[in-house]
Amino acid sequence: MRILYLFANHSSMMYQWQKYHIFDEMAQHNCIFDIISPSNFENIEQLNDAIIKRIRSNHYDIFLTSYNENVIDISTIELIKKCGVATVLFCPDNLVDPFRHKRIASKFDLVWLTSKETEYLFKRWGANTIFLPYAANPNFLKGDIPRNDIPRVGFIGTPHGSRVANINTLIERGIPLTVHSKKADTNNAVFRASGQEYIKVIKDYIKYPIGRKLLCGAVLDKLGNNEVDLDNPNLVLKDPVPLRELANANSSFALTLSFTAANSTGVLKHPVDIVNLRNFEIPMSGGLQFCRYSDEIASYFEPDKEIVLFHNDDEMIEKARFYLADENRKLRMNMKIAARKRAERDHTWYNRFSVIFDKLNLPHE
Repeated sequence: MRILYLFANHSSMMYQWQKYHIFDEMAQHNCIFDIISPSNFENIEQLNDAIIKRIRSNHYDIFLTSYNENVIDISTIELIKKCGVATVLFCPDNLVDPFRHKRIASKFDLVWLTSKETEYLFKRWGANTIFLPYAANPNFLKGDIPRNDIPRVGFIGTPHGSRVANINTLIERGIPLTVHSKKADTNNAVFRASGQEYIKVIKDYIKYPIGRKLLCGAVLDKLGNNEVDLDNPNLVLKDPVPLRELANANSSFALTLSFTAANSTGVLKHPVDIVNLRNFEIPMSGGLQFCRYSDEIASYFEPDKEIVLFHNDDEMIEKARFYLADENRKLRMNMKIAARKRAERDHTWYNRFSVIFDKLNLPHE
């Protein structure tokens, strides 16, 4: 299986995670990704010409991209299809930015959505959709589940939006918590954009119910306290975790904090739920994931056996104290092992791509 992937390929983690997760795992199943990046071309015309040349001079089974018509011409997609190559649009941000692909979605053979909630919009635009959530690479995330884990809640990432409120609630109520993040980013993780970009985001958000909740959450978050209490004695701030050490870091804590509220909607009474990469990285690492309940995350991992879920702040504190207790060390170990087994069985990238291949009637391993 060979896939031509139109992919930004920048050095930031926003892009590099796909190398460690998708490309590495799929290579183990004889599926090779060839990358073509817009940054390697002077203009869009050169890029589109290069795509067509690559398609015509090589055998590819799939053309994959997350770009819209501002980068990949609709005529290029049609030519790719005429060459007998299946086309797939990957939309990992379809919950918070569905309108980016409004014009182009229907041109692809298949549109891969990672959130169900906006699928109705893509259907309305004539797209052939499939819902498949994120996953994790079991080869990359081989965590060493320690018998003597750190009796603290750990969080690896940047505190922003409604994450700050959860972190402050935990430490203010006596829960020991370690955050791995750049200190400069801890209370400065803000969205920076031009006035035109802000206007476009607002216009898109008001077009659909979830967008309006995202907008409301952003406004309330800005009006509230959105800074981590760095002086609280229960908080330990450490350096970011290098990618190669992510698995061991996730599994080393008694509980590893994650979040299921999209953007800043955790400040709302009814947040917009979202499941992202971290929700699969933690269990695949052998970590015991600790996050707010959502129906979707509870369908992937069994509560109180493979994951620890809470419905409100009081339950969050109660469960944190219970699972951090030394007498529950063995229970934590068993849950971590169970979470890793579930992730290996159900939530690999090969599992996800196998569904894509079947949908497109492509033979695979």
